[in-house]
Amino acid sequence: MRRRWRWLSGLILGGVLIAGVPAQGAEVEAGKVTLNFSGDLRLRSEYISNARFNEGDYRWRQRFRLRFGVTADLTEHTTVGFRLVSGPKNDQPSGNQTFDSENFAKFDFPIDRVFLRYKRETGPALMTLHIGKFGHPFYTLSGIVWDDDLQPAGAAEVFNLKGTGLTVALAQYVIRETDESKG
Repeated sequence: MRRRWRWLSGLILGGVLIAGVPAQGAEVEAGKVTLNFSGDLRLRSEYISNARFNEGDYRWRQRFRLRFGVTADLTEHTTVGFRLVSGPKNDQPSGNQTFDSENFAKFDFPIDRVFLRYKRETGPALMTLHIGKFGHPFYTLSGIVWDDDLQPAGAAEVFNLKGTGLTVALAQYVIRETDESKG
């Protein structure tokens, strides 16, 4: 058991060294449209001991999160974009996917964001409109208030009032309840 633990701790250390490697955004100009590419890869080893909790075995798994996004500046004021993220569709906030060979299945890689953003100065404010599925526009103190990996769908309006440091943000989110038992 002791030898096994040393090997496992070596894997964990190796995972920490590789984990969280963000790709720097790349910018490509195609005609008058500027494309911005972004992404990141996080690898980790995870050990969960169920000792004194239940009769189940321990869990040992290797996990990853991969995100890839593209935004296009269509005009001076208009941006469109999308982002793909690994992870099962029913657990989108985490984006984590476990390396396993269950039926040799392919990994899920659903669309995490797809949006249109319009930004323009309007009198005493800089106005930004978001439509689609986008990053949360509100200021939050921590992930306890709102998880940054949770992407709302709907519309949002953000007004930065010039010279005051004040920001007013409004949002209309689409929320739908589904009954999983109806298949």
